[in-house]
Amino acid sequence: MHLPDRFRGMFAFAIHGATLGALVSRLPELQRGLALSEGAFGLALLAMSVGVFLGNIVVAPFIERWGARTACIVSAILFACLTVPTALTTGLVTLSAALFLFGLALSSGNVSINVAGTAIERRHESSIMNRLHGSWGIGFLVATMIAPLLIAAGVSPLAQFVGAAVILSGLAIVMLAPMSDPESAAESVLKKKRFAVPSSAVWMVALAAMAGGVLEGIARNWSVIYLRDTLDAAEAVAAVALPVFTVMLTLGRLSGDWAVTRFGAVRVGQGASVLLLAGVLLLAAASSPVVAMVALGLVGAGTSVAIPLGFSACGRIDGGSATTLAAYSLLSTIMNSSGSPIYGLLAQVTDLRMALLFFVPIIVLSLLMSGRFGRQESDDLQPA
Repeated sequence: MHLPDRFRGMFAFAIHGATLGALVSRLPELQRGLALSEGAFGLALLAMSVGVFLGNIVVAPFIERWGARTACIVSAILFACLTVPTALTTGLVTLSAALFLFGLALSSGNVSINVAGTAIERRHESSIMNRLHGSWGIGFLVATMIAPLLIAAGVSPLAQFVGAAVILSGLAIVMLAPMSDPESAAESVLKKKRFAVPSSAVWMVALAAMAGGVLEGIARNWSVIYLRDTLDAAEAVAAVALPVFTVMLTLGRLSGDWAVTRFGAVRVGQGASVLLLAGVLLLAAASSPVVAMVALGLVGAGTSVAIPLGFSACGRIDGGSATTLAAYSLLSTIMNSSGSPIYGLLAQVTDLRMALLFFVPIIVLSLLMSGRFGRQESDDLQPA
């Protein structure tokens, strides 16, 4: 089957999103089954963040040695298979160990697909990064919409994870093997650098994307628990929170390339930060599940473009080298995963509502730093 690389890239992102969606949609069930408090669950998520950190450090040399295509396939298979151990855990220690391994695979896959996606974007001289991340959102959304149906049918997390691992691994092999292996301008750099160390320019871009990355991770891992424990929503109602957030996240990313072309990356980043601020404040004040759903929709829209805008901006630093992209991916994925354990620990000390307000200053900082999304622009990319 002949498909352009940009469509195969979309499949790579969708497979990664579906894998994460399959896991996080059952995490509240695992948390309750293991009788973990907010703080203990936050510590388990912290273990995943450590895995994410270590995975990002070492993945760039692997990509340079084997190529982004092979890295995408191998990491997708490992990522899908490592959902299974989480369903076999018996307590905090074993869950933390399983999530640590999952975090390693998560970050490896994240860097691989974004290196491939950025290379495709530069090769075609067209803005597709938001659509690639939108495809990630579609995969995540499909997985989170299937999960409630499986829960209602009595399918265990273990059975779901085994089935998903088989299906997603097969899709990775079939859809990604024919993809062109993108050559990166970083090959000579990677031979000199074994670790992806962020430069000052990458740090500045990361600060602009920080609020979107941090709050996206929190919404993914805590939205169902928030409605269930704060607003006393029934399990079936609370389970809708994650798809609502994901729908708006996906719509924002799918329309992001058009918005960037029409208004510019800086204005889009600023507008997203305003939506995110409104959503967080509304969620903290929500008195009913309906209001909370509206707030989560705003959070989804507000977090949708931050990480893709950052990848596009970093793709114009040093010729879009894999080292630069791996460095940004290191920061963005850590932000994406570290917010959840921090939120859990804050909720343990205060409560789930008050803990949200601690992240308001981060949103304001990202709003002020949004100019960095356009600072490295050297050419105008048109939507493909």
